[in-house]
Amino acid sequence: MNLNGGKEMQTIGKFNNKITVYSFVFLTLLFSETCHSADSKGNFSVLGPGIDSCTAFIETVDRGKNADIWIRWNKFRFYTLGYLTGVNEYSPDTYNIKGSKNLTLGTFEVMDSLEDYCRKHPDDDFFKALKSIVQELHPSRVKQVPKK
Repeated sequence: MNLNGGKEMQTIGKFNNKITVYSFVFLTLLFSETCHSADSKGNFSVLGPGIDSCTAFIETVDRGKNADIWIRWNKFRFYTLGYLTGVNEYSPDTYNIKGSKNLTLGTFEVMDSLEDYCRKHPDDDFFKALKSIVQELHPSRVKQVPKK
């Protein structure tokens, strides 16, 4: 028979809930890493046009210039913009990977750089071309929101 109306059990329940919450927070902090989404060996899945070859991109560029058909080229362009947005969000000290305060590259200039890379490295995949261009752009990136 409980003489204090079950208050002892409520206190023990609250104490156990606090331990559970603190344990969860502690373990989460202990085993969490920086925001890098990959498996333990650094592997991750590349999706969309990133898995296409540079040859496929060059064929798209050439066919588009000759036939005025830009649908597939725009697929590469939108993929590139998404990739660069991800770089902007997840790269430390980066506001805009595309350029410095004085010389901001437009999307078409980035696409031209990708075309140049792919013509020189037709066996690479488009994702590797993107990574290479980002490495080239990194030193001249905008690190903070430009002052108005």
